[in-house]
Amino acid sequence: MRIRNARRLDMKPTPRGFTTLAKFEFEPVAGVVIYDCILIKAPDGQYLVYGPPAKNNAPILSLEPALRRELVQMTLRGIDANDQAAA
Repeated sequence: MRIRNARRLDMKPTPRGFTTLAKFEFEPVAGVVIYDCILIKAPDGQYLVYGPPAKNNAPILSLEPALRRELVQMTLRGIDANDQAAA
């Protein structure tokens, strides 16, 4: 499992206080890639992970809590590494 192409997004919080932090590609196993995933920080400090948008608004990605926490940490490390490389 790995994160590919993690990109920090410079977006202002929504009126309800949610902030989109990053967009990334999720490779759960070699050869399978889920594109256009996003990482959002909620007003209470929790992180949310969403898969790509669907035409019918149906969910595309569902993660168990432990896997979601690992994915959040990997994405945060990925955007931090990209920030350092760009500096």
